[in-house]
Amino acid sequence: MKKEKNVNYYPGRKRQPYVFEKMIKGKRIARCFSTLAAANAFSKKFFANLTGTDSDSLCFDVAARATYARIKEICGDFDPIEAVLFWKRHGRPKAVSVPSIPECFSAFIAWQKASGRSHGHIRELVLAGKKFSSKFSGKNLYDIDERDLQNWLLSFSDLSPRSIQNLWTNTRNFLSWCKSARGWISRVPEIDTRLLPRTERKSVEIWSFREAAFAMRFIEQSYPALVPHYALRLFAGLRTSEARKMRWEWIDFEKRTILVPARDKDGSRVCKTGDDWLILPTFLPDNGETVFSWLTCYRNDTLGEHVPAPYTKAKVKISKSCNWKQNVMRHTFATMLASYNHDDGKTILATRHTNTQTLKRHYKGVNQTIEESAAFFALRPDNRQLEFKI
Repeated sequence: MKKEKNVNYYPGRKRQPYVFEKMIKGKRIARCFSTLAAANAFSKKFFANLTGTDSDSLCFDVAARATYARIKEICGDFDPIEAVLFWKRHGRPKAVSVPSIPECFSAFIAWQKASGRSHGHIRELVLAGKKFSSKFSGKNLYDIDERDLQNWLLSFSDLSPRSIQNLWTNTRNFLSWCKSARGWISRVPEIDTRLLPRTERKSVEIWSFREAAFAMRFIEQSYPALVPHYALRLFAGLRTSEARKMRWEWIDFEKRTILVPARDKDGSRVCKTGDDWLILPTFLPDNGETVFSWLTCYRNDTLGEHVPAPYTKAKVKISKSCNWKQNVMRHTFATMLASYNHDDGKTILATRHTNTQTLKRHYKGVNQTIEESAAFFALRPDNRQLEFKI
């Protein structure tokens, strides 16, 4: 007797050697029988009852039926339905269904803006989009492979290693969004990052106590409306974007807590890490008396509003006497806190790092004496200043 389709004979199975096997949408269906007749009967009944997932659901017109017949000829013993479904899952989309590369990048940037990303991040994405579009404007998005991306990144001899790394990070995020959110590409090309220029890790640069005192005294005398912004950054460790978006209602003077919510009422992002961040007084020396003394003495209506123009003028004037680098105020806070309490757990909670590696890599190598860190956290407004000799 001739075997029906998908019926196999396994001599090692003594009691039920005839097995019907079939794959439907990745799921294996198997039935065992002692005789060939029973297996053939089950096979005929199985294929007769197939509806919905068989050829009828894929063949809608004459052209589709002809395509199905052609695939069946090519597949041979393979299931043509599974072959078509595999092709639909992993096949490249049509070129007409994917917008041009500038249009794809514009859609990605618009999505990032709607997500509430910072202006600096959007600016970096715009620059990455211009570089990417100028290089691959004549190609389809799904035709760009690893070699193209590798050669493109290595062609920027005028950029620093850090800039090239950031360019690749933004480009990879863009490609991941094209794959997961829009389905414009079937996979994200991955390059060997070991071939990219390496950035030499340098220790962070911070302010000394005298530099921090000079900056706060200058702001206090020349731009008093900006004192809350600087106090939150220097004595609570807030990032620049977080301090600019703070509201007075997020600061509880009785409980001595500062809330940095993930998003404000408008939906724009506030906390950089994406979750609510509650700064408790137990994280800070003297229960946060330093930052709250500055906030109390200079409470005004500017916090939460657009940062005024003198903000940049103050930065320029302070930088003439202080070593002003990126995130220097947050780095100063973290270093002084680590030197003051010698408690890695409190420092991590106050700065909201995820592990001790960041603390050891950036702040442990910056030496500060306990006297200088104590004087830093004793820095008060001019009418409440304590005298410390260092």
